[in-house]
Amino acid sequence: MRQRTDSTHVLGRIRDLNRLELAGESVRAALEALAAAAPGWLAGVIDASWQEVYGQRIDDFRLPDSKAKRADLAVRYGRDGYHLLRQVHDPGAPGWLAGLPAVQALRRIWIQQFCLDVSAGGEKVIWRGAEQGLPPARSRLVSPYDTDARHDRKTRQGLDRVQGAPVRDLPGAGRGRAAAGPEPDHQHRDHAGAGDRRGG
Repeated sequence: MRQRTDSTHVLGRIRDLNRLELAGESVRAALEALAAAAPGWLAGVIDASWQEVYGQRIDDFRLPDSKAKRADLAVRYGRDGYHLLRQVHDPGAPGWLAGLPAVQALRRIWIQQFCLDVSAGGEKVIWRGAEQGLPPARSRLVSPYDTDARHDRKTRQGLDRVQGAPVRDLPGAGRGRAAAGPEPDHQHRDHAGAGDRRGG
């Protein structure tokens, strides 16, 4: 019996791989921008193990085949992204670091792709899914390098294509935030310590 290649699980896996690649590449892009802008500062907030994970473009890296390993890698990316966001927003960090375009892209992508479950036991990074709510494809950032690019769903073909979208079309545009993802419920925070601090 021949397996269909257009089945829902195949398309779902491709979508998850695209989101996983976006998460990893967003952290990598922020690291490269921070390394160029403030190498001494960055050396104090990460260790050598980050080079193993983010030393090459994520699309050059072979992503795991199993769903469990992909989920583990997504959580690793999520933790690392939150760590960077907290560090650039720390009072001891140069204020202008948070305004770097790659750091702003990381912040916006993390609002859309991850959330934190905070409880008495600590924080748990959650890669957003249907339960936590993802923004619609037309609003979701798809690249840390082009924050105007969006997916345009072509449902008849079951494929996504990327197109430019003005920032004003993002949910929450004009409310003082660069972009807003789905509104968090009382149990989840989109990102800790990564508020809108203006650099100087």
